[in-house]
Amino acid sequence: MAPASSVSAIFNPLLVPTLSPACHSHSSSVPLRLSNVRVLVVGAGGIGCEVCKDLLLSGFRRLCVVDLDTIDVSNLNRQFFFRNAHVGLSKAFVLAAACSALLSPTERQALARKRARALRQLQQTGEVDSDGEEESEENNDGKPGPDADGQAPLSEAEGVGEREGDVCIDGRTVWGVVGQKMNILSSDFTIQLLQTYDVVISALDNQKARRHLNGLCIAADLPLIEAGSTGYSGQVMPILKNETLCYDCEAKPRDQQRFPVCTLRQRPERPEHCIAWAKMIYELVFGVEDNENLLSDLKEQLRTFLDVSSTAEAEGREDETSLPGTHEKGAGEDSAGTREEAMRLMSRKMMKELFHDQIVDLLRLSQENKEAMKKQELLPTPLCVQGLTDKETFEASHCRASEDTKTTNKGPKQNAIAPTENTQGEGSGLESQRTWSVQECQEVFERSFLGLLERQKTTERENAGTGKREAGIPFDKDDDLAMDFVAAAANLRMHNFHIALKSRWFIQAVAGSIIPAIAATNAVVAALQVVQLFHLLQFLHSEGRLRHQRREAPQEENEKRKPVKTLRSDSNCRYVWVKPFVTGVRPDAAGRLILPEVVDPPRASCFLCQQQTVTIELASLS
Repeated sequence: MAPASSVSAIFNPLLVPTLSPACHSHSSSVPLRLSNVRVLVVGAGGIGCEVCKDLLLSGFRRLCVVDLDTIDVSNLNRQFFFRNAHVGLSKAFVLAAACSALLSPTERQALARKRARALRQLQQTGEVDSDGEEESEENNDGKPGPDADGQAPLSEAEGVGEREGDVCIDGRTVWGVVGQKMNILSSDFTIQLLQTYDVVISALDNQKARRHLNGLCIAADLPLIEAGSTGYSGQVMPILKNETLCYDCEAKPRDQQRFPVCTLRQRPERPEHCIAWAKMIYELVFGVEDNENLLSDLKEQLRTFLDVSSTAEAEGREDETSLPGTHEKGAGEDSAGTREEAMRLMSRKMMKELFHDQIVDLLRLSQENKEAMKKQELLPTPLCVQGLTDKETFEASHCRASEDTKTTNKGPKQNAIAPTENTQGEGSGLESQRTWSVQECQEVFERSFLGLLERQKTTERENAGTGKREAGIPFDKDDDLAMDFVAAAANLRMHNFHIALKSRWFIQAVAGSIIPAIAATNAVVAALQVVQLFHLLQFLHSEGRLRHQRREAPQEENEKRKPVKTLRSDSNCRYVWVKPFVTGVRPDAAGRLILPEVVDPPRASCFLCQQQTVTIELASLS
């Protein structure tokens, strides 16, 4: 490996240092035990789930997971530790219990004994043995200790990762994986609490919480490994006070619009969610084939409508009476009218599939889950599609009954549709700024669907003539047909979920700036966080700067040590960027998707890094 101090050195950020569960450093006679390193993971979402799994499989055995949220049905498609039975429970508790299940029963029991012993010690004496290795045969409260085989009573071995009683968990009592439902912005999440841990890993997804955690870690002089992801891009930043940039050293753009697939599919709450969903539906039906589309499992189902429409068109050329109700005109006009009616029927059936059948399925799923029913103020309403056949009259009447029920609901949630909002526009000046009614949205959906279908067939014929295999119409917000389709679909989706409809102008502005959240990127970013944690621990241990590391060297020897090294020049820690495309001078031969950068010093303009911290102890004079 090239020296870390060389700026131009080629460094592989995936090169994990040779850290075993108990490794020695050249400057310390005390081995670094990964199983004794106290790690606080803040956030149990997409990145948090992956980080906890990676940490546990890497040998860490003292993890505390903090998150305020509870599991919703919409989380199940993206956060893979959660199941339908977990809906309504704390994310942190469920994640901790699921990660603990990765360990053997014997190890879980041993960790549970250590945690129970540490809790008793903290309660009785206010102090806890740092490693929990010295266990007596009988505890102070008279309970028997482990037997000769190292086994503890089953009551003490259960519940690793499922404890709910503590207001805030002291890092000295953390053994195994422990979950805590907690708001990090609350007064209980203090600097003193953070100082009971060795390192903090951030898995947060909003700037306010990340800035707050960054400030607390700087004040506590605690290492922080910050990370984030946006679409196919991501970054990892190791942060150490007075040595590296902090999260606030550089101005951050506003939180970009990125939405998890679970929110888009099952519980949209804002117009942006519906717009992102509509854009993905467009890409799925008319765009270039993309396996990374978050709705790709619907591809075959929706493509069936296109295949049926193609068959109907072919039959229309041969049979002038394929559909009843056409006017008797010339053979050519009659055939064209038949094909057009077939296409219109297909568009309505697709509309019914997207805005009626799938909503009915979602209602059935919600009704089976009582916790989801309690959390939803208004259930989604299936759309009554115009032009349904006689066989679907019953479903149409069900739609009307659902709409009547919706209008009688009291206390609608924010953004619920007012009775006049479907017909009155947001702006009365330009047509693009007028909000369409639900009926107009159906008409625009049908018209744009037919136009896009015709253009797609024309493109396919041209590609077949030139020998090209790839066919599709990429989304362009300046493409009128594509934009009409997305705007109509988004508004119909908003109607399903009682969200105020928006103008085409508003939807066009949002559709051009949406970046989806991708689970694979979260997994890559989480793995890079763990790699940077290895490099950070290796450096801190070699310098004797790990917060809870035992120091056996005498004080005189410590005073004669060489000047303290810095994380920037004497470690393998790097800022790591995950790119959405291959970069480099020769991308085909030696391109990269993961780019490391040398760690920069704190900015002189950063208020947080330049402020001095003074600890004042108040003595009682009473």
